[in-house]
Amino acid sequence: MRRLIIALLSIPVFLQTSAQVIHHQLNTKIQIESHELTVTDHITLPVSYINEQKEIIFSLNKNLAVKSPDKDVTLVEIKNEQAAKSNQIAKTYKVNISKKKKNQVEFTLSYSGKIYDKIESGPTEYARGFRETTGIIFEDGVYLAGSTHWVPEFRDADLFSFVIDACIDKGWLLVSQGKRTVK
Repeated sequence: MRRLIIALLSIPVFLQTSAQVIHHQLNTKIQIESHELTVTDHITLPVSYINEQKEIIFSLNKNLAVKSPDKDVTLVEIKNEQAAKSNQIAKTYKVNISKKKKNQVEFTLSYSGKIYDKIESGPTEYARGFRETTGIIFEDGVYLAGSTHWVPEFRDADLFSFVIDACIDKGWLLVSQGKRTVK
């Protein structure tokens, strides 16, 4: 029996309109055997976003340890008692940047950890058996989506763009929206 395995990297993306968008330059590594995801994300925020928000706040999957290699950037986790009790999938962070450019703010986040939210049956069983997960990396496949919170989600920012460079074990295929640049 031949086994076909497809890794799906799916995050919501919106085409740029007249509004300025947050841009992610993602360098990712997926390690199947250990269920691990490692990402370096170079982020560009338009100044209009900073001026509107006053603070840079984002959420990221709680299983991903995050830091910034930039010396002028510090991250502070915003603890939320209610979120801790509700078993939310994401943690919230505030970004403090000591140096900002005129037209945009750029910084880098590095994060890694296990993504292994087991696949479970939905609330109603149907004949074809719908099953759900917020995200999983395992021997049968990889599913990363917006619900995985594997790309930082910035408060009140609905639009973003990204370029992704992904590395995965030999013999695996990667699928994402957009134009394929490397074969």
